[in-house]
Amino acid sequence: MKRVYLIFLLIIVPICLFARSRRGIDDNYHFGYISFAGGYSSLSQNVSNVSTTGDFGYLVGLGYEFRRSSFWLSVGAQYLQEKSRTEIDEFSYIPPFKGIDDQKKNVDFYRYTIRQADQQEWKTVDVPIMLGYYYNGFYVGAGAKVGFSMSSVIRTNGEYDLSAQYEAYIDEFRNVNYYKGYVLPEQSFECQLRPQFSLLGEIGYDLLSSVMTNQRVCHVLKIGFYFEYGLRTVRPEGSMSLISIQGMTPEEAAKQGASIKEPVTLNPYYLSEATEGKRIVPYLVGLKLTYMLGGNRNAAGTWHKGCMCYQ
Repeated sequence: MKRVYLIFLLIIVPICLFARSRRGIDDNYHFGYISFAGGYSSLSQNVSNVSTTGDFGYLVGLGYEFRRSSFWLSVGAQYLQEKSRTEIDEFSYIPPFKGIDDQKKNVDFYRYTIRQADQQEWKTVDVPIMLGYYYNGFYVGAGAKVGFSMSSVIRTNGEYDLSAQYEAYIDEFRNVNYYKGYVLPEQSFECQLRPQFSLLGEIGYDLLSSVMTNQRVCHVLKIGFYFEYGLRTVRPEGSMSLISIQGMTPEEAAKQGASIKEPVTLNPYYLSEATEGKRIVPYLVGLKLTYMLGGNRNAAGTWHKGCMCYQ
C-alpha cells in the first residue's frame, strides 16, 4: 500500500509543478467528454492460501474537463465492471455441531475437506476526479474516485469430502467417510459492497492534435494507459460463516442437529470470516479512449492544430 501512495505522489507533484511553470494561452477551455477503458481486472490480496487470476474489465464514462495554461481538471460519472477468479487451496473445516446419520443415530461431523473456486463480478457506479498536465498532444493525470456497488455477484463452485465419528462405538467404526468428492451445485451470492475508494492514473496522447482547424469547437481524441487501484477492501462488515448446512448457521445447526444428508453451502471465501482483517482490493489496468468536444470563445477564425489550448 505504501508503494501505491508513493507512485501517486510521484505523478501528482510533477503535474502541479509543470502546470505552474507552463505559460500557454491564458484562457479557459471547456469540454464535455465520453470515455471507454478496457483491460485486465483482478484483486490484490494478502490471503496466503488463495490465488486470484484476472479477467476483462471495462468502464464507460461521461464528464466535463476544464483546461487552462497546460493544467486540466476533469470530473464525471462512470459505470465499471470488473471480473476475477479465485482458486482456494484445499482446506479442512471442523464444524462445531453434531448431526444425525442415515440410521437416525447421533454423529459428530468430524471434518469437511473442501476444494473451492469463486468467480467475482463487481459492478459499480463511480464518481472520478482527475487533474493533470498537457503539452501539445501529450497529457498525464492522476486522481481518485468513489464507487457505489450495483448488483455485485460472486459465484461459488466446489466439492468436499465428509468424514464423521461415533465416539460411543468401537474403534473400527469411530471414523466413517460419508462423502468423497461430493460436487456442489454452483451458488450465486449478491453482495452490496461498502463505498469503494480508488487511486487513478492516466498518461497518453491526443490523436487529433496535429489536425489543422479554424473552428471554435475543437475535437480531442485521447488514447492512453490507464490504471486504478482500490484503497478499501471489498470484504463487507458482518461477514458470513465459511460454510452452512441447509441454510443454517453453525449455531442453528448445533441446536437442531443437522442431518448428514443435508447439503453443505459454500459461502464466498472472500466474504467469509476466514478472511477477516485481510486486504482484498480490486484493480484495473488497460487502455482508455476519450473523445472530447469543446473549446473557448477565441478559437473561431484562427487556424491552429488540434485544440487551440496547445498553442
